[in-house]
Amino acid sequence: MSKGAFEEVRASEDSEAHLQQIRSILFGQHMHELERKMQALEQQLQEQTARLNQELLDRVSVLENRLAGLLSQEAEERQIADQAL
Repeated sequence: MSKGAFEEVRASEDSEAHLQQIRSILFGQHMHELERKMQALEQQLQEQTARLNQELLDRVSVLENRLAGLLSQEAEERQIADQAL
């Protein structure tokens, strides 16, 4: 690689580094704030999902218990009806 080409590559790398540094100065705080908000939203979503999951499990349990009671009641009624015949 010629000396001129090497200097051109190095200048390009330096300008890229400077550009990245400028981006960090201009947008760094904003990006950190967005990341913080995203993490808070993710946490809130996880909490709501866990709460909804537990609520669903509780409702299914109530329905299972209600169905078991109805089936037990039906079985007793059939047994009484069979004895009456």
